[in-house]
Amino acid sequence: MDYWMDHLIASSKQIPSMYQSVRSYLPGIKEEGLQPDYVGIRPKLGPPNTGFQDFVFRKDYAAAGDKKTGGPMISLLGIESPGLTSSLAIGEYVERHLVD
Repeated sequence: MDYWMDHLIASSKQIPSMYQSVRSYLPGIKEEGLQPDYVGIRPKLGPPNTGFQDFVFRKDYAAAGDKKTGGPMISLLGIESPGLTSSLAIGEYVERHLVD
């Protein structure tokens, strides 16, 4: 079995199942707005042509910011290729500054 050919090639046949999965956390998404592209997640903090933006580390709470009723959620945003090289330092930062 060639995993790349079987699972990682973008195909419009995958859009209906992707739509069903994505709308569980983005309920307002429209299936017509989805199209095949490169396979994988490429996090971006700004629109195209805005230049480099550094990583963003953020701590939020599940219940609309209420620390008493919602558990913490740590978001690591904008981590592109340097993230692999920086992963140990990122982990240390998160543990020191964001974990209670």
